[in-house]
Parts: sequence; C-alpha cells; structure tokens
Amino acid sequence: MYVYAADVWCDSCGEAIKSSLETPSNYGPPYDTNDYPSEASEGHSDSPSHCGAGAECLERVDLADYASARGAKLIRTLDDRLRYVGAPMEELTEYGAEYLRESIKEMLAPSKVRPVEPDIRARKRALASLWSSFWSDYL
Repeated sequence: MYVYAADVWCDSCGEAIKSSLETPSNYGPPYDTNDYPSEASEGHSDSPSHCGAGAECLERVDLADYASARGAKLIRTLDDRLRYVGAPMEELTEYGAEYLRESIKEMLAPSKVRPVEPDIRARKRALASLWSSFWSDYL
C-alpha cells in the first residue's frame, strides 16, 4: 500500500506512479507524500476504502462480478467510472466495522425518497456484495 497526494493506493498503482515520477534527489525516504508515493503499512480505516485510482486502478474490481445475473447485465451498461472500483484497502477500526454494517444495510434497502434507476440499484447491491466479501470478518 502507498500513500500519495492525500490518498491511499494499491501496490500496483503506487509502483506505477513511482515509475512515472522522478525520484526526489534532494532528500531520501520517507518522501513528502504530496510529492512522491511512500510505502505505508496497512492501517485501519473508519470506513471502507479503495485505491485512489478508482476505475483506473491496475487492480480494479468489476462490480458486475459481484452482482446477480440480471444486475451484472445492468452494470455492464454503465460508464467505466461506475462499473469499476479501485482495489479494496485496509482493515477497519471498530467504528469502521459499524459504518460498514450500516452502509451495507442502507445499500440493500429499498429507496424511501425517490425511485432509483435499476442500474444504480444493481451497482449499490454489487458494491454491498464486494464489501461483504472483502470485509467479511467485520460482519
């Protein structure tokens, strides 16, 4: 895991960013994470987090893989920015585990305010499925 530009990045994306930048020559590691990616130990987050590259992540996750057959068809029609998410990152704090459980419950609940488009509903359900799979120890 890397920290760069106020975000966390998976190993693949962190290495790619490093290779695209010149190594700062005026000082050594640890580098200012605003200027150059620095390796970071896996931390604990107060909410589920994903690689900062989002849909462009080199280890991105296709939400269609976490959807029902019908949902997967709908998700595949979405723009890449909605269809893919960055690699899930980090363990969760106690507060993060509570946030995870509440978020999944909300994502799976019917919308009370206004109708949600079927493709967006399918995306929310797939994201809930991904989170349930990746952070299963917290449920």
